[in-house]
Formats: sequence, structure tokens, C-alpha cells
Amino acid sequence: DPDLTHILYPARLVSQKNPLLMVEVVDALRASHDAFYVYVVGEGDLEPDVRQAIAQRGLEQRIGLYPMARRLHEWYAACDVLLMTSEFEGVPMVLYDAMAMGLAAVVPALPGILELTAPGTAFVVDPRDDIQGYVDALARLVADRGARAKVGASAREHVRSRFPVAGMADAHGELYSELIGPPHEIANGRAPPTAPPVRFRTRPSRGTPPVSVVIPCFNQGPWLLECIQSLHAQTYPNIEIIVVDDASTDPDTLSALEHLEHSGDSMVLRQERNMGPSAARNHGIRVSTGRYVLLVDSDNLLLPAAVATLVAHLQAAGERVGFIYQNLQFFGNREDYFEAPDHNVHTLLRLNYCDTSALIDREVFNAGLWFPEDVVEGHEDWDFFLSLSERHILGEPARTKTLLARKHGFTRSDRIDHTVGRSQSEYARRHPVLFAGAGGELKARWSPALSLVALAPLQAESIAAMYLATRIREQTSQDFEVLVRAHGELPSSAPAGIRGLPVRPDASAAEALQEALRRARGRWIIVTRGSASALLANRALVEKLLRLFIEGRELRAVVFADAGGHDLRPLGDDEVADLDAHALAWAVPGYVELLHDLNLPPGEELKTIAREFTLAAEHIEWRELAMPPAAPDRARGRPLRLGLEQPSDPHSRLERELRLAAAPALQTAPVPPRLRHGGPWQPVLTLPLCRHHQHGSDARLLTTSPEPVAGYYLERVLGLLRTQSLVGTVRLARDTDGRVEKRPRGDPVDAVEWGRTLGYAEEVAFNGLEGLVRARHAATGQSVLVCGADDPLWQTLGEPIEVLGYIERTPINPPERARGANRPGLLGLVRSTDSAARRHRYAVGAGAAGPGVWELGAVLDEPVESATALYLDGDRVALDILSPPRRSAAPVRTAKWALAPLGWRRFGQPAARSRAVARRLASAPSLLLRPPPAPVSSDEPVGWVLATGGLGRVPLYAAVHPVTGDQLLTRYRVEATETGYGEPTLLGYLIERAPQTGSLHRPHLTIPWASRFGSAIRWDLVAEGHT
Repeated sequence: DPDLTHILYPARLVSQKNPLLMVEVVDALRASHDAFYVYVVGEGDLEPDVRQAIAQRGLEQRIGLYPMARRLHEWYAACDVLLMTSEFEGVPMVLYDAMAMGLAAVVPALPGILELTAPGTAFVVDPRDDIQGYVDALARLVADRGARAKVGASAREHVRSRFPVAGMADAHGELYSELIGPPHEIANGRAPPTAPPVRFRTRPSRGTPPVSVVIPCFNQGPWLLECIQSLHAQTYPNIEIIVVDDASTDPDTLSALEHLEHSGDSMVLRQERNMGPSAARNHGIRVSTGRYVLLVDSDNLLLPAAVATLVAHLQAAGERVGFIYQNLQFFGNREDYFEAPDHNVHTLLRLNYCDTSALIDREVFNAGLWFPEDVVEGHEDWDFFLSLSERHILGEPARTKTLLARKHGFTRSDRIDHTVGRSQSEYARRHPVLFAGAGGELKARWSPALSLVALAPLQAESIAAMYLATRIREQTSQDFEVLVRAHGELPSSAPAGIRGLPVRPDASAAEALQEALRRARGRWIIVTRGSASALLANRALVEKLLRLFIEGRELRAVVFADAGGHDLRPLGDDEVADLDAHALAWAVPGYVELLHDLNLPPGEELKTIAREFTLAAEHIEWRELAMPPAAPDRARGRPLRLGLEQPSDPHSRLERELRLAAAPALQTAPVPPRLRHGGPWQPVLTLPLCRHHQHGSDARLLTTSPEPVAGYYLERVLGLLRTQSLVGTVRLARDTDGRVEKRPRGDPVDAVEWGRTLGYAEEVAFNGLEGLVRARHAATGQSVLVCGADDPLWQTLGEPIEVLGYIERTPINPPERARGANRPGLLGLVRSTDSAARRHRYAVGAGAAGPGVWELGAVLDEPVESATALYLDGDRVALDILSPPRRSAAPVRTAKWALAPLGWRRFGQPAARSRAVARRLASAPSLLLRPPPAPVSSDEPVGWVLATGGLGRVPLYAAVHPVTGDQLLTRYRVEATETGYGEPTLLGYLIERAPQTGSLHRPHLTIPWASRFGSAIRWDLVAEGHT
């Protein structure tokens, strides 16, 4: 109504805003004016009281109540006057906005309001609860439209001139500057935290700009001239050589420096006192003139094409790359070749993988970044590269061998590592900006513990995208990244951990999943068919999932379904049957080999992957997680075969290995002091030699880490190998067949050979050392290593082959870990013995009657690709590839079978053998007259066996006894051949799980009709699953 004065009262209906005072003011104003209406926009605890007060005074035609509004500017534009009756205020943003929109305001005299207003810009009521003061001000504004316009215009001009957004931001900046003092000087090589990122946009992309090689030297004369000779041999034409003497005292070094000064082809700078390598390098860099600076230690050598290779690499790099760090081919006391990982800032917080001998763009030093001269005994190079990361400067590893790094004796670096060192807390103090993000944004960007993949499409510029950003920030753990099918470019304000997948708008969910798995950087992955926002509705989901995997070390995958209960509640097998999985999480190590080349039918991507984990006998759990129904995927497409591959180059492989090894950033309870230093002590410069046992077979694998390998479990830590080639040691390396052999110390070692090297063992049996013995496994023929008289593997070995060396034992001998829970979709195949009927009995998904119950493994309860149906009829099992015998027993063979116990020398007592002969002779006539067995009559398969072997699978053989006609199902071929059965047939492969009995343990077996009653098999020599 244009004849009314529209008064806006935007406030929460709580005691602070005193809305009951507003009702009293309106009631008093009505006595003199009636051409107004008050709009109360807000909600709160006092709303019932306000409504009651309005009704009691009959003000329903003067006051209206409306819900809280997010778009208040529309109310400002529609109203004429702002009314406030607050008891106290902080920063009155409502008044600020209303004045900026040109409203006349009637407000209480509160400190924040007095600071914002000025005479003529608002009506300020003092004292703040003066009802008549409110009435007088409102009456004037209701009666005089011109007064309203004049006050509103003054208010708008006042706010725009005194309180602009940019001006307030500048004032805040000045306030912070005043509080923290003058701007930081760039000291000790570090820039202030607010320094801008450095970019290298002026760097040439071709040509041969001058390169300054800076060589700090302190008492390393024996190798200095050799280093200079390697520089003279460079193919790069434009090199400046600068040697900085850090006050050397060694005569050989002084002589070498004097020779260089006289030769004139190198610049020699001398420090008056020893100040450490940082000061020496900075001195040389300040004097240098090259566009690029190459730092070389005086005891190292460059290969002839090194400078040319490094310059070409840096000039081809992007504008964020400021340096190239070299790989290290050691010589001297070390022989290995270290190929540095790809650059990862979070990994750099934990490990200094950038060698000092790097080619660096001069713009780095022009930006004020120098080596820290206050670090004299410490890793000054690490500190320097951390400073570069603070300015968002990236590096790249050299892609070929360029540097020979001399290792001689106990060097300065060794001394720092083992005496002085620098703890991570000290680097955190020196680089607070970097380490502040080590558990949040920085880790989520570089080394997230979890990768969340959402297959539902997301519009980049939408309310849903903003909602997702809020859900991400609300998580109790920020150690995760989110990969989404974003249509459009994500805004720059999006959280650091969210990334869009570069797939077509019409790409199928399977195609998006394939791209996400190639790009995911997390140690664990969770994939959802729905939206990431819905998955993150539980604010603790990420933290709980990470803790679930950390505590359940054998846990490989978690399937999530919505059963209407509490989030993350474990689901029983009976609950899962009718549930549809909407999300699946799994551990990354080893999954590429498992899922590579997997066929994904449209709409069944998660179900197919979960089934593959089940088929591999991996430990899987089902958990409850609420999830709204996902929109159907319109781009279903055709079946997609995953093409997943491990990183091909060594730099990417090592970066991935280090990234996945990063501990999740989770809040932990403090550890009591008495428990902080628990566990066995391990000497420096040693690595544990670990033997792992493959699930389902007797194969062994050797590593130098106790971390589990996909498909294996840690069987034993044999002892400790040295990491350095010391006098009196022998190098242990694998040959092309995986057999460990000893190599003479000092032989040339290239990258391939070093990749096969395990470490070094002593050649002499010093006191306290144990012999490391290579022997042959009697059942498999595999060459295995054993150490110590208590090694249980001795019982399964033939004669030792040789003693490879002697190593120090370690007390870490963890037992075999639990194998994990069974999962639905599997049925146990159980075998037992019926002595009276001279038969084995079998059951699938149920218990078998009789003694000698043995669960051989599990079959599938539904068909899959490359699976064969299995039929069960009484005591016989049949497949399409297996036909039962058609003939009865032959008389001669039956007679030999009945009399066989008489010839079992040194087996059992004579009386027992005689009784066995009697029983067999008594049953012989019935066996001879036994009709041929009829075909298996069952039409419905009881399960499916897999046609191919693999991780977590065991073979299933079938054989028929030539006399009794009994069918034997076994996991071991030798059981059939050693008990008098016919030639065994491989039926397929079982899943190595026991869903029926919970145990795959083989009981003590007696088969009365078998050769030697089935008791003469050397089970200790039978390999688990060995075919």
C-alpha cells in the first residue's frame, strides 16, 4: 500500500533483540498514527510471547510476523524505515546494510551503533529503552516522507564515504601491521609468510644462457680438482665456475685452491672464517652472473652432458618450476643409484629428497630466497627447499643420470643425521605456514589419505557445488580429496581438495570411474554412485573410515548400504542379502593388479568391484551408511574394461610409494612417556630382511619392509641387513629368477642391479650374528632364505644350499595375522567321511555328516564370468567337464586292493593289517556286483567354481577310487595319488574362505579304504594349494 509507511524489524526473536519492547512502541505509536505497518522478519524462542502480546493489544493489523530471510536486501528495498530495539549489539551489520540501501533508521543508543552513525544519518534513541523516544522518531518519519528521504540519503552517503569495503579491509590490514610490528625482513633465506608466489614467466625456452656453477669447499682438496675436471668436460658451452673456500686448513685443499687461482679458468672466493656451506653458497651466488645457478659439492662429479641436460629440462618446464634436482649415482662406500621422486610438497615436509646439487633459476634468488646461514650444523639444503615451497616454487627430478655422488667414510651429512639432526618440530617452527597445512589443505592437495570419488554429475556453478564445499569444510578430518564429474569449471573458491574429472559431459559412470582411479592420490579410495554431499552428510565419515582401515590392518574393502540404521554399523550376513551397495571403499596398495582389465557392466560398477575383492578372498566388511536415492545415470553406455596401470617411470613410482606411506592426519591421544620409546631397537644404517608368505600357496617373497604386500602376509623378520658397502660385507641381490645370491663387494652396480639388491651381510660369523642360509623348499623347489634355529621353515626344507652371510637378529617375529571375516555370496564346500559306506560325503552351504569334517573352500552362489556350475547328488559332485565312472570294479584290481594291507611294511601292527584284509575281502563281492553309477540327476547347480586361479584361490581336484568308486574332492593333487585314487582332474578353483565352519584347517584324516588308510601322506611337505 503506497499510503502506508513500511517499517522493517529484522531480528531474531530473542531477549537480546527485545522484541516485546517493539510491540509496546507500536502500540504507543498507534495512538497518534495509523498509516504504517511493521514487518517482523525473524524467528526465535520468544515468538510465542510476541504473538501473544500482539493479540492482547489488538495489533494484528499493524504487525506481521515472517520467517527468517536470507535475501534481506529485498526487504530493505521494499521498506521505508528500519526499527531496532536491541538491548546490546556487537557490529550492527543490519544497520550498516539498511543505511547503505538508503533507509531511515530508528535505533537504540548502543556503542556499536553510535560508532556507525552520525548526526542526521539516523534517529538514535537515548536511553535505549525510552518508548516515547521511539514513538516521537517514528511519528516524524511516518508523517513526513521528505524527512524519510533526507535521512535515508544522508545515511547512504555516510556509509559509502566512511565505511567502504575496500577501506575497511585496508584499515584491518593497518591494524594487524600495527599489532605485529614492522614488515619482516627476509632473513636466513626465508621470505615473510605473506610473500606472493614466484613465477618464471621470463625464462627462455631455448638457447644456452650462462650457467654459474658454485662449489663450496672446506678441506676437500683431494677431490676438488677432480670435480673441476668434470666441469671442464661438459658439452654445454657457457659455464662460469666459482669455488668458494670456507676457510680451509687442510694443506692439500690449500694447494688445490692455489692451483685453481693460477690456472685462471675458475673464480676462487675465500671466506675469512668458517661459516658453513650456506654462507659459502650464498657468497658464490651473489658474485655469479649466470641466468641459472648449478650447485655442486666439491667431492662430487658431473657426467659430461649433465649441464646441457639440466638446462634443457628446466627451460622446457612450466612457469611454476624453479629448479631441477638431480638423481644420485653413488660411488665409494655406496654403490646404489637413487632416482628421486616426483615433487610433492607434503612429502618434502617428511623427507629431504631434493639434493643440494640442483640447477636453480636465478629468479629464485632475485625473489630474496637464500640458503639459511644460521644453520651451520644441519640440513641447510632441506630448509632452503622448504622456503621455496613457501613461495609455491616447484621442482622436478632429472630424468637421467647426471651426477656421481661420492660416499667416503662418515661424512658431514652422516654426522648431522646421527648426532645433531633437526627434528620436524624445529622445521615447523622455521616454516609455520607450510607445517600449519600439513594436516589440512596442504596434505589434502598433495598426499590425501582418502580419495572420495562421486559418480553423480555436478554442475560447477550451482547451489549443489556450494553445498559440497560446505560439507567438505565441516568434516572432522580434512585429510581427503574429492573427485567429481563437474560440468563446467570449479570456482577458485572451492576447497583445495576438490578436483573435477576431465571427462565428457555424456561420459558414463564407468568412464568417470576409470579416470578417477587413474588420478586418485589417496591411500584409500571410496566411490559412491550418488553425490559427494550426500556421502559427507555424516561430518565424521572421513575420520571414521580412516580409523576403520587403520585399526583393521587386514581390512581391504568396506561396502556401504542403507539399511535404515545407524551410520557405520557393521551389517550381518543375513542383513546384506537384499541390500544394494551405494558406496565402496578399499585400500589402494595392490588393487591395481586386482582390478586391472576388469569388465564393468553399466550400472553394476560397484557390485562388480566388490565381487572381485570377494573372489580374491580379501577381508571385506559391510557397513551401514544412509544415502538418499541417486538419480539414474543417463549415460549408461556399454560395458567398460578398466585399464589401470602402475606408474611406469621410477620417479612417479617412488613419489606414489612415499605418498601412500604418509600417515593420515588424525587427532590422537597423547602417549604416556613410559610408552613412547617402546619396541625393539634397530641399529642405524640397517634394514629388516622380511619373508612374506603368499595366501593360498607356499610361495615366499623377500622384502626390506615389514609392511604387508598384496596377496602375502608377513611370516618372519629374518634379521637386519646393512645398507652400506663396508669392508668385510657381501652384497645380496636377486637374480632374474628371484633367487638370492651374493655378489662381490665393489662390482659395478647399475640402476637395474641396484633394484634387485636387498642389502649387505657380514662375511664373518661375528659373535651375536646368525647365518643367513639359502635352501630349497622340499615341496615347491623354490629357493628360500632361513635364519636362526627357531625358524619354523626349517621343517619343510631339503639340504641347505649355502650360507650367504651373517646378519644381526631382531626380536620382531610377528605371528600370522587373522584372515578376516567371511562375506555373503560364498557357500562353503564341506567334506566328511562315511566309513560304513566307504564313501566321502559332501555338502554345499551346509554341514556334512560324519567324522573328518573338512571345509575345502567356498564356491560362488551365483554365476560370474569364467565360472563353471557345480552339481551335487548325494555323495557325488559333477560339473559339465566331469563325468562319473561308467564301469564296476575289475576282479583282479579288487583282489589286489583287498590284499594290499599285507604288503604295507613298517606301517601299523600286523594284526591291524590282517583285520583290514578281512574287512576288504568281505566287501569285495558287493563291490564287484556294484552297478555303474547313474548320472547326477540334480538340475539346479549348488554353486559355481572359478575357471582360473589367482589371489586368494585354491585348486579343487576330483579323483575316483578304482575299486570302491568313491569320489574324492581335495585341494591337493598328492592326496589322490598317494591314497590309491585314480588320476585327479582339476575341476576349477575355490575361494580360500570358510563361510560354513569358519576354518580351513585340515583335520587328521583316516580313510579306511584308501592306501595306508590315507595316513602316510607327508602333509608337512605338501604345499598349501600346490598343484
